[in-house]
Amino acid sequence: MIPEGLDRRPIRELVGELVKNNFNCVRLTYAIYMWTRHGNRIVNDTLNDLDLPEVVNGISKFNPSVLKMTHIEAFDAVVDEIGSQNVKVLFDNHVSEPKWCCDDDDENGFFHDRHFDPREWIHGLTLAAKHFHENHAVVAMSLRNELHGPRQNQRDWYKYMSKGALAIHETNPNVLVVISGLNYDTELQFLKKKPMNIDLGKKMVYETHLYSWSGIGTLKLKEIWTKQPLNRICGNSIEGLDERAGFLTTGENAVPLIFSEFGFDQSGSTIEDNRFLTCLQTYLVGRDLDWGLWAFHGGYYLREDKVHLDESFGVVDATWHSLRYTNFTHKFQLLQRKNQGKQEAIILPN
Repeated sequence: MIPEGLDRRPIRELVGELVKNNFNCVRLTYAIYMWTRHGNRIVNDTLNDLDLPEVVNGISKFNPSVLKMTHIEAFDAVVDEIGSQNVKVLFDNHVSEPKWCCDDDDENGFFHDRHFDPREWIHGLTLAAKHFHENHAVVAMSLRNELHGPRQNQRDWYKYMSKGALAIHETNPNVLVVISGLNYDTELQFLKKKPMNIDLGKKMVYETHLYSWSGIGTLKLKEIWTKQPLNRICGNSIEGLDERAGFLTTGENAVPLIFSEFGFDQSGSTIEDNRFLTCLQTYLVGRDLDWGLWAFHGGYYLREDKVHLDESFGVVDATWHSLRYTNFTHKFQLLQRKNQGKQEAIILPN
């Protein structure tokens, strides 16, 4: 419920690092409970309750005013600075209960799970949409990150995703409404037979995710990228992507699609990751899809009971001052240059 890195550098410098690395939009994640249960909680009180003196001291040094803010006010401060540097925000509902995502048994993955009450979820989406109605930096809102778990079913997906999308649109008709699929946001193929029958006034956008281990068109093994010839494994992956999500961008009823999350271990690029990225970047450039990279941040205040846990998939390293993967700029310059300048692209780090 607090954007990462405020204990490492001033907000202005954190956003400046995004700009320096040619990102033009942040997929900023949040928890529903921040709006429905903890909106009036003070940041300093939360951090003290979690026994995080290191984080308190860091924020006190670099962003002292944040400690006296509520969680929502802290998000406001970050979003305002992002907007002031001409970067946009995709406000992403990542979870309901504020915790690391995701596991099939986390009770946070699908409607009617312990921490996924549909009414509270819609209420939280509505509060967020209303709150940022006049903030022009927020150009999009997602319904939910990576639906998952044993309760998944298409009936509830259509029912509640439609209600959530309409709740956002009716509250804030200016933002794009980003809709995720099933199975960790890798499956949207059921829309071929039954499209969503709702009117969002040309604000409807779908999203999909992919990692080297996702198993789209392949086995769910990262090692598969070195076990088969690249042209074969890449061809199978692209075929799977088009079958599950890419089809949305073609035909008479085409709709926008954002590749809102992919990533790789930036601490030491592996052969598997290099092959996966080569394939995926070819796909994204060829279809001119806007994309989001997990992740930008160098680490976490607290993740799974570990303080200052490193994020090996982060663009910046644990110091938040340097690139983790020294070849990052070269690796991504074609993809960024392709989108920027041709259109108002949404490039989403997280």
